[in-house]
Amino acid sequence: MEHYRARLPRFRFVEGEHFLLLGREYELRFSRRILAFDDAFIVPRGDGEAVKNALEKLYRRLAREMIGRKVREQADRFNLTYRTIRIGGASTRWGSCNRNGDLNFTWKLIQCPEPVVDYVIIHELAHRLELNHSARFWAAVRRMCPDYKARQQFLKENAARFSGW
Repeated sequence: MEHYRARLPRFRFVEGEHFLLLGREYELRFSRRILAFDDAFIVPRGDGEAVKNALEKLYRRLAREMIGRKVREQADRFNLTYRTIRIGGASTRWGSCNRNGDLNFTWKLIQCPEPVVDYVIIHELAHRLELNHSARFWAAVRRMCPDYKARQQFLKENAARFSGW
């Protein structure tokens, strides 16, 4: 994701600005104290930095819920195990998996369309079978996500839209 920095969108974090969730744009709205998502991102009114921090906090909460649910579904579907799921703020990778089965994802992933989110989750779960990017690894990814190449290409072509901030 790092080499896309020059094309990052520049957000002002003002009311009415639009932000992505699962590939769809939603309006940013201000409220007194509420931090919620209800067909719009609703955050407390404040200066740009305060709004940015509140919005990131909301994204992180949504990512924990959405990615956590999706990991459980995909792991069950393919009879794979993992130890933990962590949502962080990495700016150089969408996800990772270590030999202990700890899965890490950036909260920025949930800005992507749902099929792309699913691909990244499947990619990381496939590392539970092969902890590398060998031909056997990619064969496992292909079995679990036959159109993974299109989803992977989408990420390469659109990373700047989802990784800015």
